[in-house]
Amino acid sequence: MRILYSVCVPTLTYACDVKVFSSKEMTQVHVALNDAIRKIFTFNRWESVKDLRQSFGYLSTTEIFSRAKSSFERQLPSINNSLVTSLSNVIL
Repeated sequence: MRILYSVCVPTLTYACDVKVFSSKEMTQVHVALNDAIRKIFTFNRWESVKDLRQSFGYLSTTEIFSRAKSSFERQLPSINNSLVTSLSNVIL
């Protein structure tokens, strides 16, 4: 699980803090991660991996996307660029 979350998940969630993913794209990422967990732990497709993932202390893709976006938006005003700062004030 550690390898999956340290190697694969960053690739799946690349740029999630700045790009707005459609609901279809979000679902695809969510399914891909859950299918990988199912494959590792030999779960069937109809079995939920939520409890297993949580027992290891890992976030869902929805939580990862949400936290990354919030972190990015909090850091925007502190960027030393007047254009970015102005835009962040309009967006936020």
